[in-house]
Amino acid sequence: MKTDNNSDKNMVVLRAAGRLFAERGYGRIEAREIAEYAGVEESFIHSEYSDKAGLCHAWLLNLHRDAEERHRELLDSDLPAIEKVARYFDYLSEWMEDNDYAGCPFTRIVNSLGIGESPEIRNEVRQHKEFVADFFIILARHITGETTVSQNLGEKLFFLYSAAMTESKNLHSLWPVQRAKKMALDACLEVSKTNYPSGRGGE
Repeated sequence: MKTDNNSDKNMVVLRAAGRLFAERGYGRIEAREIAEYAGVEESFIHSEYSDKAGLCHAWLLNLHRDAEERHRELLDSDLPAIEKVARYFDYLSEWMEDNDYAGCPFTRIVNSLGIGESPEIRNEVRQHKEFVADFFIILARHITGETTVSQNLGEKLFFLYSAAMTESKNLHSLWPVQRAKKMALDACLEVSKTNYPSGRGGE
């Protein structure tokens, strides 16, 4: 896994950190073990990230940027708003299958922290969750065209999405995602009919 390119090395280290954090939890992993798994010197991790907390921050930031790009692509697409909601739940199904039903990496990190440990990381996770919730609110606004209704619908979609991810992990099954997707689309259609009785909703 060794490479002479620092950019490549960083990606290898971030993937290794993510894998080990997921398997054993943040508190049970040392920088030395991540370096060994990634095939780099431990000094490389300390020079690039300072410490394990800095490495975790970089890993979470990389995941967050991937989510930003995915949100941007979906919002910019020509799909009707309700179909964008459906597609986002499809992304979740693909993620769960591709990652052996590991669940949300941000949630896994928080769950592996001790009481009072790493408030900075907890704050980063909360900011990411709020970012995802805001994304659903933006999608809902495209469906409803009304601020208060879109806030309520967006938050409902977010919590359906979050619960689906958790239960999919617990059951090792896509069934919760599929049911949550149906509930989300039903909620979108109901609100759309109420706000656009002529059938223009979700354009």
